[in-house]
Amino acid sequence: MLGALAAVLYGLTTQLRVRAVEISGVEGQLAAAIERSVGHGEMTLAASDPAALRSRLLAEFPDLAELHISRQLPDRLLVEAVVRAPLALWVDEDQVIRLVDKDGTPYRPLARNDVADLPILRTSRRQLGEVGLLMGQLQAVDPALLASVSEVIAIGGDWKLNFDRGMQWLVPGGNDNGNRYRLLAELLHKPFWAGRSWHVDARSNERWYLRPARQGGFV
Repeated sequence: MLGALAAVLYGLTTQLRVRAVEISGVEGQLAAAIERSVGHGEMTLAASDPAALRSRLLAEFPDLAELHISRQLPDRLLVEAVVRAPLALWVDEDQVIRLVDKDGTPYRPLARNDVADLPILRTSRRQLGEVGLLMGQLQAVDPALLASVSEVIAIGGDWKLNFDRGMQWLVPGGNDNGNRYRLLAELLHKPFWAGRSWHVDARSNERWYLRPARQGGFV
């Protein structure tokens, strides 16, 4: 009886082995590396457990923000990947340059083949989440404005934002500056201000200070 049951279980397990893997949401070298890690052919039922496989792949590939894994009977494994989008670069406590995502998470060191046209964050680790929020608010106001940021620097509880062409903003810390960025962007698009680069001190709620940026330098 036990032998017959074992034979049935063995046959069922064999039939449910994964023989085909379908990966979506990612391409190129990362897709190939995930495919190699998942494996081909005779993957056992235990090895293809979606929860365990998800945990292993997220730990192995920091470029993945999320994975959705499911079995499609009888023998297919579906892997849907969500890839992180790098937002900035940050130098950690060990002087390692790391990629940072939109949530302010430093997720891996910058690789030699990475495209590194990203702003530099000069801040502590604990402030990265606030920087991610700041940059998300800039994105919502004007994507071109965010694209022109070259540095974000922590100055006490405030922020210095250096942009292309010498423009610079000083803004207060905190999580509710979206309206301030919107008003600044609208002001600098008005005819009197447009077409020039400005140093802006917008830390006060009552009065802002603007002066023309000097060519080639910051204050």
